[in-house]
Amino acid sequence: CNGKLREEVYISQPDGFVDSDNPNHVYKLKKDLYGLKQALRAWYDMLSSFLLSHDFSKVDTLMVEKSKLDEDKEGKAVDPSHYRGMIGTLLYLTASRPDLQFAICMCARYQARPTEKHVHAVKRIFRYLRGIVNRRLWYPKDSSVTLTAFADADHAGCQDTRRSTS
Repeated sequence: CNGKLREEVYISQPDGFVDSDNPNHVYKLKKDLYGLKQALRAWYDMLSSFLLSHDFSKVDTLMVEKSKLDEDKEGKAVDPSHYRGMIGTLLYLTASRPDLQFAICMCARYQARPTEKHVHAVKRIFRYLRGIVNRRLWYPKDSSVTLTAFADADHAGCQDTRRSTS
């Protein structure tokens, strides 16, 4: 990754590369090293600064975190057919964008009697899509880049079922 470290990190000499004149010496790292916990932060800092310098901006998520979308019996009713049309358009996208499915299905639950609160949640999804429509990562096939994925699930994020929502 070769990112800059925020703190001093020292390593012992690796097996097979021990200096016979100074076998007890340790080395101070100038840049991050794969496998260090600090390497993840250095990589994130480097990627963030690159994206921000190329006119990317941090965007909100599809839904407000910890928001509770419910039936909203006191809310102002809206045209159900218009709401269903918006949901239908978004559901079509879930075939190619499974990351949208949770948020869209949460909104789809309220098609019988949608209120302004529900329309606001659907419009948030459309705003999110408008903001990311031209964003892509491209890895050429002759690149030496190795893709590695990580997941960070929250514990009991759903207030109703106590299940993870990420």
